[in-house]
Amino acid sequence: MKISNSTFEINYEDSTHICVVFNNGHTIQYNFEPGDYINLNSIRYNLIQFHFHEPAEHLINGMRYPMEIHLVHSNEKGSYTVLSIMAQEGSGSPPFEFLELFLPINVNETKTVDQAFNLNLNLPSNRSLFNYTDSLTTPPCIEGVQ
Repeated sequence: MKISNSTFEINYEDSTHICVVFNNGHTIQYNFEPGDYINLNSIRYNLIQFHFHEPAEHLINGMRYPMEIHLVHSNEKGSYTVLSIMAQEGSGSPPFEFLELFLPINVNETKTVDQAFNLNLNLPSNRSLFNYTDSLTTPPCIEGVQ
């Protein structure tokens, strides 16, 4: 794995609109309306959805976090970029409490959310990152993902 230096900019509104939540049998996934995006190396990637991995799939300095949030983005050419956020257990989290209002849901079940959500509340204050190219970690396991 080659880790590279990249220019990175987050452009999430305070009222990101979640359309639905879906249990795909592997994870819980929240899908978004178009509008929010990130710029990676001067390329715009639109936010599509986010989902969770428990425990985290990645280790940082040998530490595995209890949860990892994958924010999945796609550009106009169909290439993907995933912003991964490590999550720690805490005393309470208004963003997670909001998301949990739509749970539980059964495998292959979809529930309408149709509400605004401030995605910025889930972003860490430390914005340092690692950047590498690999594949999606869930089917269809598309390769060439940043």
